[in-house]
Amino acid sequence: MNEAAHITKNLFTFYSEVSRLGELESGIIGGIPWIGRPSGGWPGYLLGGGAPGAGQVKQIAASMAQGSVPAFWILESDGSGATEKLLSSHGIRMINYWTGMYLEGRDMQMNVQPAPECDIRKISGENELDLWLGLVNRVIMTSTSLHPALFRKLLPDKNFHFYGLWKNDELLSATLIFVHDQTAGLYFVATDALQQGRGYGTAIFDYAMKELKTAGAERLVLHATRQGMKLYHRAGFREVNRYDIYWLLGKR
Repeated sequence: MNEAAHITKNLFTFYSEVSRLGELESGIIGGIPWIGRPSGGWPGYLLGGGAPGAGQVKQIAASMAQGSVPAFWILESDGSGATEKLLSSHGIRMINYWTGMYLEGRDMQMNVQPAPECDIRKISGENELDLWLGLVNRVIMTSTSLHPALFRKLLPDKNFHFYGLWKNDELLSATLIFVHDQTAGLYFVATDALQQGRGYGTAIFDYAMKELKTAGAERLVLHATRQGMKLYHRAGFREVNRYDIYWLLGKR
């Protein structure tokens, strides 16, 4: 399996497992799986499908408009622009993109420097999880929110690892690691807006990498926004591919 395939497998398995453990809706339309909440809210995506054909897109756009499948679609970019043009002709526009990034386990840094007077640990119990969710929702989730009832179902699962960085009993930074087939995927890296630029995000990121290498993860993958690229490049990640995020305009 090549690097791009490892990134895609972890990303789509993450969403599939969130849907399964959370007992959310799921299905297949035009040969393409979808998960989550067709009526809106996180998560709610069509997952992949390669380069879709005109008939597929027409069927999917109609189902999105009817509200029978989610209005958001994650597609690995082929770089040609043909898919974007086809989807746009049916009112499905690209609204964002993520960069797929990859790091071999042997290249993970082990010289972790803890942030001064900070405690980094796994999230334990619903009270800490609620604080974790509050931070991630404030920092990352701008148009929707992560639901506590859903994440309480993920917390006990052995493949989902929640981490928090605390200082003076205040949660300042958070992240989530999803492990599948010896591939560790990094999700929801968030630092309190008033505390950014002080090394807390780097500290929790480095700590999580150390934990994963010790646990035997062979590779670390992520899908980065533009804001996080500098941190990940500094940690040794390489850009591999791109995921375009599409949305049926006006549909919630």
